[in-house]
Amino acid sequence: MSNGAIEVPACDLQKWKSAEERKLEEAKLAEEAAVALAEMEKQKSKAAMDAARMAQRLAEMEIQKRKMAEMRAKEESKQRRKAMDALAHNKAMYRRYSIEEVEVATDYFNMSNKVGEG
Repeated sequence: MSNGAIEVPACDLQKWKSAEERKLEEAKLAEEAAVALAEMEKQKSKAAMDAARMAQRLAEMEIQKRKMAEMRAKEESKQRRKAMDALAHNKAMYRRYSIEEVEVATDYFNMSNKVGEG
């Protein structure tokens, strides 16, 4: 019988079939492992992106804090400068009280309000 086909013993075909089935199973397992690995990498990537967003938010909050601190420091400096200028120019700010205002404020110089002598 010679129709161009090669005759292979049945046991060799069975071995070849078993080997091919093993290869197919290994390929399926490798594919599953690759899919699982890809999913893990996707989760890592998502976690890294979330961490980067959180770091960005924290940096923005820190920038806002610093700006507010700078503004407060500038305002305090301005107030100090104003006070120092007032002292330097000796612009004494006082109010003149009348004797009636003093008498009312001290309960007409009541001795119980006396602090000390001197």
